Amino acid sequence: MQAIPFQSDDINALYLFCSRCDFEWRAHAPERCTRCGRTIGIPFVLDPPLAEDLMRIVDESTFGANDEEDEEHMMSLLETHCPWFNKDDAWYSQACYMYLRALPRTPENQEALDHVMEYFEMRFLDAVPYMQIPDDRFA
Repeated sequence: MQAIPFQSDDINALYLFCSRCDFEWRAHAPERCTRCGRTIGIPFVLDPPLAEDLMRIVDESTFGANDEEDEEHMMSLLETHCPWFNKDDAWYSQACYMYLRALPRTPENQEALDHVMEYFEMRFLDAVPYMQIPDDRFA
């Protein structure tokens, strides 16, 4: 299996964490730790309270022809409903994106979900170049 670069811009390549040896790496699905091999890597996922916060944003999101206003509106919603969200950390954007991607689509929610997912994908792409590669990544 080919290693996925830690700073890859592929939002579907999960950031994984080994609870045994504290190693971090990326893969397309949870897999055994690539360093110690003793545990399955754990991706960062939203717990139920965080998912509820995120769904408030989907419910209240508006979007139109003005991208700058849409961005300001999303930032305001995040500050209000998701104070835990860190736009400078790709882990958060990826977790929000993955949660929304897994939701069932209906005619009523399709456009809002797509819009909010696009926002998190853009935040991910902005943040991923700044993700710090663990010091012992290639040890």
